[in-house]
Amino acid sequence: MKLLLHPQVEQQIEKFVEHAPHAILITGKAGSGKRSLAYYAAARVLGVDPDAIERYPHITLVEPVDGSISIDAVRSLQHTLSLKNGSSNAQRVAIVLDGHTLGEEAQNALLKTLEEPPAGAVIIITAAGASNLLPTVRSRMQELAVTTPGSADLQKHFAALGHSTETIQRAGRLSGGLPGLMHALLTGDDSHPLYVATAQARDLLSKDTYQRLLLVDSLAKNKQACLDLCFVLGQMADISLQTPKPLAAQQSWRRVLTASYEASSQLATNAGPKLIMTNLMLSL
Repeated sequence: MKLLLHPQVEQQIEKFVEHAPHAILITGKAGSGKRSLAYYAAARVLGVDPDAIERYPHITLVEPVDGSISIDAVRSLQHTLSLKNGSSNAQRVAIVLDGHTLGEEAQNALLKTLEEPPAGAVIIITAAGASNLLPTVRSRMQELAVTTPGSADLQKHFAALGHSTETIQRAGRLSGGLPGLMHALLTGDDSHPLYVATAQARDLLSKDTYQRLLLVDSLAKNKQACLDLCFVLGQMADISLQTPKPLAAQQSWRRVLTASYEASSQLATNAGPKLIMTNLMLSL
């Protein structure tokens, strides 16, 4: 499937492929398509079909486990990149997803590889924002900020894939126009974290306060999952407030919007997820 890219992002990718630096940082909101873009960039660098990139032997994937990337995962990556691949000219690509979940110790370990990258190795890191990484790490990468395509381009792209105008518009509103999440919602891709968060949000809003509080312990174990849930709740509330509703329903959705925004802001300051999620459940 052809990847939908904003023209500005496409130009940046072309420059990246033509003069590939040893490391690139792809930043953007959750659901903006950072993972797909990372795979696409890797495929272009390696000169292989993007649909086959995940099966390509010279690509290494690192992603969070239980909400974070450990220093052991970084060390394993370093070991893999240090191995000879049978050809001095063959390039290798490492993709680190959700780099903002790297702890300081893990980032400092990764810094050594960024400072002295193995010959032929390209590292692609995705993150919610450059500010989530140490300045020393950021300074050794070329940043590509994801710009989302316009609504007309999104409509045309997903219509060509067989989706109806109504379902595309509904997915667009719920996702805030983020193509990665739109694709997950339209195709039922339950591997996408925001798709999972959408199902959680719907289930959460159907429960009473006591039932919601029972979910706090499990949710608080994964900070990123908490952020995803708050994002989706905010999107749902925003969409619902755009159409006329009885006063009681409007007040309810405003409460959801305010509570999800406050919880997101508090999570961003590294406050304790358990307390934040408890307050969120009590506020809904």
